[in-house]
Parts: sequence; structure tokens; C-alpha cells
Amino acid sequence: MSLTAPLINSAVMEGVHLEVECEPVALCFHCLGMFILRADGSFAKIDQGYWSSAAVALQCSSDAILCFHQSGIYTVSAAGAYTRLSSDHWSCARVVFFSPETQGSIVALHDHGVYRINVADGSYTKMASDYWSMATAAVYVPGSGPEEPGAAIIFHSNGIFRVNLADGSYKKVASSTWDGARAAVCIQGEALVFHESGIFRVNVVDGSYTKVTSSRWDNTKAAIYIPEATEGQGSILVLHSCGVFRVNVEDGSHKMVSREGWDCLSAICPLGTQTYCSCMVGGNNC
Repeated sequence: MSLTAPLINSAVMEGVHLEVECEPVALCFHCLGMFILRADGSFAKIDQGYWSSAAVALQCSSDAILCFHQSGIYTVSAAGAYTRLSSDHWSCARVVFFSPETQGSIVALHDHGVYRINVADGSYTKMASDYWSMATAAVYVPGSGPEEPGAAIIFHSNGIFRVNLADGSYKKVASSTWDGARAAVCIQGEALVFHESGIFRVNVVDGSYTKVTSSRWDNTKAAIYIPEATEGQGSILVLHSCGVFRVNVEDGSHKMVSREGWDCLSAICPLGTQTYCSCMVGGNNC
């Protein structure tokens, strides 16, 4: 049964998938509730709420996720419990970052500017007035220390940009157009971008890129990098309108691991200690 169906038999939906013991890799906000996504592509429904107005979400501690929503900011646990921190409208938040450079706050790139959000109470300050409505995907590349901070990289209709998370300023890295990007992940200092024209490997320093495969990914909703427990580069789970796919990071080959479509996915929060960035779901507009 598809996630896009108006009614769900929860016994089938949850009973089958809850039997699978596998590491959770993301919390999914969906019009039919909240779902935990596991590394093998299986999932479990943990909340019956209606989350179609969620914009973006990001983990800010081991037990807390901040969800930016049309009706406010919510603190959400991995078990699905939530409380509302503020009633400000955040439906036009595009990308959020929580990294060493954000000093314990979340930095949000929004249609109306760049904001620093207090994770304790949802209060915010405006850092810059630049509009980010044409941002299509983003990655965060971790740095090696204070002298070499991490890089917040934005794929945009007008190019590739590097944003300073301390003050909201930015620098243009490349003029290539990325309005067809749907999702991106960071792998060993590079970005792998899922695009309507294929998969691209992008050098985030100068914006140069190579095309990995010409397979079309225009119905991609989100992409989650799954590191290998042992040596190796891992793989990527792609949530798509047609199902869930596991993608090889080397050659872009893929196989379907679930036939459940994710057309009604509103926002997704990667889980883990290295989840510094989250972007709006591919194809969504405020």
C-alpha cells in the first residue's frame, strides 16, 4: 500500500515494518503522520498527526529534533512526542544548519533572509536579508578545526554558494545553474547531487562537477547517506515518489528496496551525530 493512499491499514503498515530490526536513519514528517525510516528502507509509523505543513527539520541534540512548521517551531523526540516552542510561521524555511559554527543555535536560510534560532525557546534574530527562495539543495562539509571551519554549500538556481554560518554572508562558488537539483549528500568532502538530469559529483571548493549517471531523479523527495560500519563509502537511500532506492555512491547504480511512494513527504530529519544540515523536500514550495 502506498503512503500516498488516503487511508492506511496501520496493522499492515506498522506490523510488517516494526518486525524489522534495523538502525533508524531519519525521521519523516508526512501528511499521514511521522515515520521512522531505517537503513534498509523499512519504516514504522510513530505518530498519527497531520504534518503536511512541516517545512524542514534538523536534529539539535541526541534526543531533540526541531521541526520548522507553518504554525511554529516544534521540539520532537525520536519517539514522536512533540511540544510547540513558538507560534511564528516557518513554512518558507529552505535549509537549516546545526554545526560547530552555529554556536549551539540553528541557522535557517529562508525566503526572507537568514535567521539564527535559539533551540531552547524558538526565539530568533535576523542575521541577513538575502532571499534564499531559489535554493534547491544543500550540504555541510565538516571542517578540521577553528582555522579550517566547515562549509555550508547551497545549490541554487543562480549558482553554487558558500554561506558563512557566523554572520549569514555568502560567497558565490560557481555560476552553474542548479534549479533541477532535488537532493544532495556530502561524501568525503564532495557533494553527490540528485538532479532531474542525472546524478552529479560536485567539487564544493570550485563548483566543478562530473556527471555520474544520466538516470533521471526529478521525482526525488530526499536522500540520506548511510555510512558503512566497516571500511567503504556506504550507500544512499533515496525517497522517491515511486518508492525507496539504494544508490551506489561510486557509479550511481541503484535498486528499489521498497515500493512505498513518498509523494506526501513534507520534511525529513537525518538522524545521527554527523547530521549538520537538512533541506526542504525536493519539489516542495512554500
